[in-house]
Amino acid sequence: MPHQIMLYKFIPAEYAMCSIKGNYFKLTTIKEANDPYEFKAIRDLEGGITDLITHQNFSESYLVACFSKGFESPTMWSHYAKNHTGFVMGYECLNNNKPIKVKYTDKLSKYKDIDKQELINHLAKTKYKEWSYEKELRLLYSKKSKAVYNNYEHYFLDLSNSYDLKLKKIIFGINCDENKYYDDITQISPCLDIFKAYQSCKHFKIKERRL
Repeated sequence: MPHQIMLYKFIPAEYAMCSIKGNYFKLTTIKEANDPYEFKAIRDLEGGITDLITHQNFSESYLVACFSKGFESPTMWSHYAKNHTGFVMGYECLNNNKPIKVKYTDKLSKYKDIDKQELINHLAKTKYKEWSYEKELRLLYSKKSKAVYNNYEHYFLDLSNSYDLKLKKIIFGINCDENKYYDDITQISPCLDIFKAYQSCKHFKIKERRL
C-alpha cells in the first residue's frame, strides 16, 4: 500500500468539534484569505499587480483547503489553534492526490504569457516569505465538485463523499482540556488516533503523546 501524505489543520476546539460531528472540512474562498496578496503575487507588464480575482471568474469557481506539513510549530498552535487550547486535525491525502506545496518569496513574479491553468497553479503556490513558518500545503476544489456544498455562504467538503481526504488523527493542544471532548470524539469516530501535545525539552517544538 503506498504511503499516504498526512496534512495537518490547526483549528480552535469549537470548530474542530463541529467538523468532526458534521464529517466535513471547511473550505476557504479566495476573498476570505488572510493575506491581501493571495493569488496576486505576480506583476503585469505595466508593473502593477495582476489580480486573478478580478478576471476569469476565479473567485467564483475555486475554493482552497489549507494545511500545514507538520504540527510541531508553537507559533502555528498559538495563531490558529487559539493559543494551544484547540486541536490539530490530521488528514490523510488519498488516491495519490498531491497537494500544492507553497513556495515563499520576497518578490512578485514577473508576468508570463501562460495559459489559465498554469497561472492558477503558479499563484496558488506563491506567498510572501514572512508566511513561511506556516509550511503550507493546499488542495484546490471547484465549487461544482459533487463533494462540495454550501451553507449560509460558507463552503464545505463533505468527507463522506470525498475521495481526497480522510480524518485520521486528533492532537489536543497543550492548554486544551481534552476531558471535555475525548468521549464525544471516540463515540463519533472510534477509529481516530488521539494524542495530547506537549513541549519538547530539547527544541522549540511541540510533540505528541498517544492517549
